[in-house]
Amino acid sequence: MGDRVTVSDRAGGGFTLAGELDAFGASLADGVLGGLPSGLDGHLDVSGLTFVDSAGLRVLVRLSERLRADGASLHLHDASDALRRLIELTGLDTAFVMD
Repeated sequence: MGDRVTVSDRAGGGFTLAGELDAFGASLADGVLGGLPSGLDGHLDVSGLTFVDSAGLRVLVRLSERLRADGASLHLHDASDALRRLIELTGLDTAFVMD
């Protein structure tokens, strides 16, 4: 097990995720990110993520689905090439706005 995921406030609104968003950190991240207000676009700085597994990706997808149901979008800021590739390979590239 590597670096645990941390979730902190992002300058300009939203949250910053750092560390490993895996099965161990997914419930923590899910609890915090569930606090994003409905009806407004969500903004996540994901530049500090070093690893994302299926459980972590599921957290992001659930959040995106909740926001989309209210007419909003989930923006992922500064995603690594590896995270961008994971999202592309899983066919989820339309679920997020990649900034």
